[in-house]
Amino acid sequence: MSSLCKVGLLACALLSFAGTPGSAGEVAEPHVYLYFQSVEIQEKVFNLMVDTGATATVLAKKDMDRIPFKHMLGLVRTELANGTPMDMMVYVVPQMRVGDCLLTNVRVLEAPSETAQGLLGTQVLAQLEPFSFNRGRLSVTCH
Repeated sequence: MSSLCKVGLLACALLSFAGTPGSAGEVAEPHVYLYFQSVEIQEKVFNLMVDTGATATVLAKKDMDRIPFKHMLGLVRTELANGTPMDMMVYVVPQMRVGDCLLTNVRVLEAPSETAQGLLGTQVLAQLEPFSFNRGRLSVTCH
């Protein structure tokens, strides 16, 4: 597997090649595997793409607007998967539930796009280690 980091706004997908080429020079069909995880913030559920290539957890502006209690830390310059710089607002949400795990004081970036796909980045995933994928779902361990 190799990583392909230009899917969506900040997405990083895993790319694998299935099947055996039938003749010399023939390339196998690529398949992109994307994993999603439901997270709960203040009784609101968000379906985020698990992105081990993203440091931050990101929500679209319309999704951040659904969260009533959050603390704004300010603007941060970040870099998209394709290297493009972008300024995003950083918030702290008091609690985030991922599976059976309750995380506190989680930093979340607000993507300026209303249609951006939400991402679950490594800052959150590191708190759930070890984690694995089981039948297309994220399996986590609470600390």
